[in-house]
Amino acid sequence: MDDKTSVIRQRFEEALAFFKSGKVNTAQAICKEILHAERNEPHTLQLLGLIAIGENQYHDAIIHLKQALLMLPDNAICHHNLASAYNLTGEYSKAEQHYLKAIAISPKYVEAFFNYAFVADLSQHKEFIKIVLDLLALPDLSNHNVALLHFAAGKYHHTFNEYDLAFEHFQTANKLEMTHFNIEQFNALVKATLEVFDKRLLTPFKTAGNESSQPLFIVGMPTSGSILLDNILCRHPNMNSVKNNSDFLILANELSRIRPGNQLYPHCVNFLSPTTINNLAKVYLNHIQKYSIKTYTINHFTLNVLYLGLIKLLFPNARIIHMQRHPLDACLSCYFTLLQNHCEFCFSLDALAAFYQGYVELMQHWKTLFYNDILTLNFEDLATNPEDCTQTVLNFLQLDEPLSPIDREMVNQSYKYSIGFSQHYTQHVHLLIDALKPY
Repeated sequence: MDDKTSVIRQRFEEALAFFKSGKVNTAQAICKEILHAERNEPHTLQLLGLIAIGENQYHDAIIHLKQALLMLPDNAICHHNLASAYNLTGEYSKAEQHYLKAIAISPKYVEAFFNYAFVADLSQHKEFIKIVLDLLALPDLSNHNVALLHFAAGKYHHTFNEYDLAFEHFQTANKLEMTHFNIEQFNALVKATLEVFDKRLLTPFKTAGNESSQPLFIVGMPTSGSILLDNILCRHPNMNSVKNNSDFLILANELSRIRPGNQLYPHCVNFLSPTTINNLAKVYLNHIQKYSIKTYTINHFTLNVLYLGLIKLLFPNARIIHMQRHPLDACLSCYFTLLQNHCEFCFSLDALAAFYQGYVELMQHWKTLFYNDILTLNFEDLATNPEDCTQTVLNFLQLDEPLSPIDREMVNQSYKYSIGFSQHYTQHVHLLIDALKPY
């Protein structure tokens, strides 16, 4: 190994260590330094691709990972990560192709099997369940990998209309993945949010926030079409999507940490000065303008439904798109999908019912306060008639320039079986149905 290769290897290990410790910007900077010295270093390109996925820059990820695969054609992880990037952009046939390549290279690659199950038409792969069950029989599987395989098995049985077996697998998977979700604490947050964010707070501060209308927010329940709508809208020349889209959750947690007025969020908001509000808005605006300036920059973190009061305090002119879905479909879709980005409530039907109730209560409140700035779209309409839905959005945003044609694969592959699917599971979720009856 020559000196240059040794230095590059050492720097890459440093970048990888920074990435694993959460210091993504430092890792990214080192990667760019390495590529300046060795433009096609494949492991660095692979890491940059993974970083880009984490920052929702899926097209950048695809470029990096395709370049890495030119030098690492038999790297299963690289194929898997490229497949995931294609999956997130709605290019499902390409995603399926690369998941299969990852599996062919590494036949015990559990995560690849899991992800493949949710992009492929399993009706054409009856042998899939045998492979999954064989993998489940392997010794020393982690609980997480066991859960992934049960999710995959659930998807398989759902595809073949074997709903009792499907629910059994989904239930097992969720029990294995379950983390604590404090329903009482969540209900207290909802109650406090309703109390704090009202016209009495927002009216005096209307001129304190930033006047920009560039920030655009898509909210709702997870798996209700926010990512699909984001992917469609980002085809418009005047729209893009923000990196690290949980900024307002992070801001709320930070406000609780520093405790203005010695209060936790949301009560501490009462003690923010107009200058602080304006400065916080500038920080977010600088973040979304760092890479490009568009008329609108989308934040599709659906859990911003909890923070719309804070968002409108900082950006009084911000527009909001609310993705609404059939209540039982919405909750069971969360339960049947492995969601890990602050979605601890998705692993329990009781927690899902509590979260859904809080979400509806908050949205009713926000619509009362911000009725002119909120557009509600139905998931079912977006899935069946995306052209009309997106035109409704463009009209709401007063954008005259048309959207580039919608790739029907992006819509059909994801949602062809998902409308009304929950009717097949009613015998398993009586308590959830009772909790959702008012909605």
